[in-house]
Amino acid sequence: MASEKQIVTTKLTGRNTDCPHCGRNLNAASIASENPRAAPSQGDFSVCFYCRTFLRFGADRYELGTEAEYKTVEPATREFAERFLKAIHIRKVE
Repeated sequence: MASEKQIVTTKLTGRNTDCPHCGRNLNAASIASENPRAAPSQGDFSVCFYCRTFLRFGADRYELGTEAEYKTVEPATREFAERFLKAIHIRKVE
């Protein structure tokens, strides 16, 4: 029986964690994984919690992802991420 994917959150340290689109600090990353100890690595994709921009983990910072790159993400993973984003209710913090 296959394990179900779950949201795994990792605190980000030792890197520039500002979103390159909106500039907000992203001090943690959540990924969908069957491994409860999973952590994002270079080349993995993410989405900004604040502006919902598609991002990619670079060597030491977030990079903007492209539409073409987004289309290469496994459809089930894209669907999972889109459901997760729809579930987020963000209160604007000034």
